[in-house]
Amino acid sequence: MAQPSPVKVLDVCSVAPPPLSPDSTAPKSLSLTFFDMLFLKFPPTQRLFFYETSHSNNYFFRGDTVLLTVAESESDFYGLSGDNFCVAQNFNPFLPCLVGTETQLPVLALQVTLFPNVGFSIGYAVHHAVLDGKTTTMFMHSWAFICKQAGDSTLTPELTPMYDRTLIVDPCDLETTYLNFWLGKDGPGNKSLTLWDMKARPDAMLGTFLLSQDNIENIKIRTSREDGVAIAAKAIGKAIEGLKDGVLEGKGDMISKYIAIPPDRLFSIAGSPRFELYKTDFGWGRPRKVETTSIAKTGALSLSDSRDGNSWVEIGIVLSKHESEAFVSVFTSGLHKTSTHA
Repeated sequence: MAQPSPVKVLDVCSVAPPPLSPDSTAPKSLSLTFFDMLFLKFPPTQRLFFYETSHSNNYFFRGDTVLLTVAESESDFYGLSGDNFCVAQNFNPFLPCLVGTETQLPVLALQVTLFPNVGFSIGYAVHHAVLDGKTTTMFMHSWAFICKQAGDSTLTPELTPMYDRTLIVDPCDLETTYLNFWLGKDGPGNKSLTLWDMKARPDAMLGTFLLSQDNIENIKIRTSREDGVAIAAKAIGKAIEGLKDGVLEGKGDMISKYIAIPPDRLFSIAGSPRFELYKTDFGWGRPRKVETTSIAKTGALSLSDSRDGNSWVEIGIVLSKHESEAFVSVFTSGLHKTSTHA
């Protein structure tokens, strides 16, 4: 028997941007570049921002948005926004989805969920071909900045997007190569825009671990003692040698190589500490927790800055339940060894 949803949807709204003025120079549309075309059908990136507040109702959530679901929940706010391993499926009710057709897909969906008298979460799902990590982070920072400026939509230079596509040079015509790949996948002339539907394991657990700058330096020292530097240098040298014909040379089969890798042999990273996710302050302070939930489906590691604003790095990881129980002790033991042998 299906369990009842832990969230109560209060409102769903879709608001279009205001019409452009006749003298506006802002573009009405943007074409995808070959960088974007790589991710045309990749599953959406999903992330949750948890904020602590003492509000008991949702009055302050109403406003201009792109695509927004407003909800409330009596779920355990602190359990969801902690660092301990949590069942990945528990985050799903607080995340929006990109619902579309084979010919049309939204690029962004938002959900705000109030946990009365405790806090709220902002969840998003974004189309990776249109909004990469840097772009999505700029959107969140811009949204937060405007909220703190009482509606003044004038952005600072570092938050102002740049739309000049002429800066993207494609000498190998990778755009056509990638587009033809997607058109030929799953049958000739396949123009479907449907995203890959990757499923998380039913027992997938999401957890967060912290590395301080000292931890990182100690790991570097231990690695160098075990000849890790020589191994890394050799690998880097080989990679550099492969760039002698240009960074884009030989990248035409990148997508086919990627999807040919067995899932248990693929290692990828989502996010970056340089995105400064924890600086997303709407006026209620820094987030208590930022969770990159889509790694439950992709199996990637997530990286971000830390909530305290220091030099610590947050690492998000997805494991099965029995793996997560063993990992905690292994991780703690490993850090202890690097600190005692540094």
